[in-house]
Amino acid sequence: RLFAYALDLKGSEFFAIRVRDLATGDDLPDVLEDSNGSFVWAEDGQTLFYTVLDENHRPYGVKRHRLGSDPAADDLVYREADPGFFVGVGKTASRRWLVISAHDHTTAELRICPADRPDAAWRLVAPRERDVEYDLEDLGPQDGERNGGDRFVIRTNADGAEDFKLVTAPVADPGRANWSD
Repeated sequence: RLFAYALDLKGSEFFAIRVRDLATGDDLPDVLEDSNGSFVWAEDGQTLFYTVLDENHRPYGVKRHRLGSDPAADDLVYREADPGFFVGVGKTASRRWLVISAHDHTTAELRICPADRPDAAWRLVAPRERDVEYDLEDLGPQDGERNGGDRFVIRTNADGAEDFKLVTAPVADPGRANWSD
């Protein structure tokens, strides 16, 4: 019944994220400023993660907002120190995992958090390596499993893969040492 949207009324590409109650048509008082418009809901329906911009308009971090709390007190759950990297936030297609990506044009690094536990610690998938890109999806529930799959599918150019390759890795320890072609 809640709908989040990003709005830029000045043409500055600094977006404000708002939340509307679809039952009443009213916007909640929560207004999340200085975003590039990228956000994702946690599965609790009460927590939003959103990308924030620095003064140079670079998406440098991700904040967590709990509906009804003061946006000025939102936790910065990730901050990218390298000014050549850009940050994004999303969710796997299964909706089981929240994903923070830090990337430039040739290198990527991901962090994950269970989407149903928005207060959990974010885990690094694989540390960045120059010129190695990767992204991931989880396999989701397989053949009636109650808790979903226990493996990620990762698309990467690691090991000199031309036009990328697919590897799998265990959800419990998805580091590069555990990638299987």
